[in-house]
Amino acid sequence: MNNENQFGKEWQQGEKPPVPPMLNVPPIMTAFIVLLISIHGIRVLLLSAEMNFRSILAFSFIPARYAENGGGLPYPMAEWWSPVTYALLHADWGHVLMNSIWMLVFGAIVARRIGAGFFILFAIITALGGAALHYVFHAGEMVTVIGASAIVSGFMGAAARFAFARAGYGTDMTKVPMLSLAETFTNRQVVTFLALWFGMNFLFGSGIINFGGEAPNVAWQAHVGGFLTGLFGFSFFDRHPNRHR
Repeated sequence: MNNENQFGKEWQQGEKPPVPPMLNVPPIMTAFIVLLISIHGIRVLLLSAEMNFRSILAFSFIPARYAENGGGLPYPMAEWWSPVTYALLHADWGHVLMNSIWMLVFGAIVARRIGAGFFILFAIITALGGAALHYVFHAGEMVTVIGASAIVSGFMGAAARFAFARAGYGTDMTKVPMLSLAETFTNRQVVTFLALWFGMNFLFGSGIINFGGEAPNVAWQAHVGGFLTGLFGFSFFDRHPNRHR
């Protein structure tokens, strides 16, 4: 019996019908979005301007922090946590809401597929990947990076490994076999998605498009770093039985 018939059967029996996978947001995804919005709300609504500025210095990713004498920046220990915590801060409400929407779209299907524990670890790894590539291009510079865009990009990269192979599996992304890297780069839909994604990041990064409160100072290197980390690293997190096919 297919899922559609099963859904109808349970409805007729007076039972609560199952929530379609596309609408069933994993609790860890909801909690993460609430965390991002709460942190921004506390910063802009409860902290003074000085304390807000100090929070940026303490938790944003600044390449100059890894230069000689920490670039003269306060909070020297921040070099250990800032490559991750920068993803929890945002420039304005438009920034945090836009990241939350895209995270809901792509992060939910990844969270449902790999589980809460791997979801948290994957978010950390993609944040690190974004910070790392940004550092390569801006080593020693006093450039402040904040925002969860690297993590969102990582979820997009991960989704590219299975979302375009869903034919015959319905809307349940947990059942879709993951594409190998060779299949990924020869799949027309995936290649089109990659071209559009990199093209949009070029437009945002160049300042041609100003959207979501980020441009013209978009940390596009962090986006690309997170995306590539998600694209190539997802195979280490995926739990699908055919993940190595």
